[in-house]
Amino acid sequence: MSRLRRLARHPALRYWLIQLPEVLLVAALAVLAVRAGLIGAGTAALLFLLWTSKDAVLCIVFVRAERAGHPLGRDALVHARGEVVTPIAPEHPGQVRIHGELWRARSAEGRHLAAGERIRVLGVEGMTVYVLPAEPP
Repeated sequence: MSRLRRLARHPALRYWLIQLPEVLLVAALAVLAVRAGLIGAGTAALLFLLWTSKDAVLCIVFVRAERAGHPLGRDALVHARGEVVTPIAPEHPGQVRIHGELWRARSAEGRHLAAGERIRVLGVEGMTVYVLPAEPP
């Protein structure tokens, strides 16, 4: 893996690259406010320091969240377990309840799944989940 790719994978670096335009904007506004005589240089420096301190604290939160590795969005559905709400037939999608939400579902194996049957999600395409019968615990 190239050195640049390794750097791009580092959460703190990604966070600061995202924040860079904001930091530059705040610095530019502070300079303009000083030149216009609206605030003193010391006040501008203090405001800039407080602003970047806020970003430093949020960077710590961001890095911890990134390292926790919890899947989000559609990725969180894959391997999730749920229950069939309306029957699923090979030609007709049904509905399943996963994490308290109703999803349009199709059988990944082209099988009939009855209401109340336990399922697990094999994949997601658009707003449709592809499900298999869940293995018994």
